[in-house]
Amino acid sequence: MNNYDEHEHDDYEESDDPMQEIKQREIDELILADAFKNSYMILTQEISFDEMLDSKFKKSLSAVLAFDPEAGPLLYELENMIEFYIDSEEYERCSKIRDIMHKKFPNSILTE
Repeated sequence: MNNYDEHEHDDYEESDDPMQEIKQREIDELILADAFKNSYMILTQEISFDEMLDSKFKKSLSAVLAFDPEAGPLLYELENMIEFYIDSEEYERCSKIRDIMHKKFPNSILTE
């Protein structure tokens, strides 16, 4: 007599599904890319926060940012954005974010 219940392990198998994990990582990467893109556009004043919200709302999309728009970006948030754009080889964006970072956080400028 087998005490094994097939349905008892269904949730376990679903949560360990490698394809589901891959899909979730892809979704997370898309959300992160969108957050950095939105943040970059606001930082470089290509669009205002309100304009971005309106645009996203009209398309039934969520508006995600890499920083709190009321407080402005923290140093580590700008550093994360630079790292993201280095990885995607968008060096012009890195340069613009670096300039913003140095203006907002003068102590972040490395000197020899």
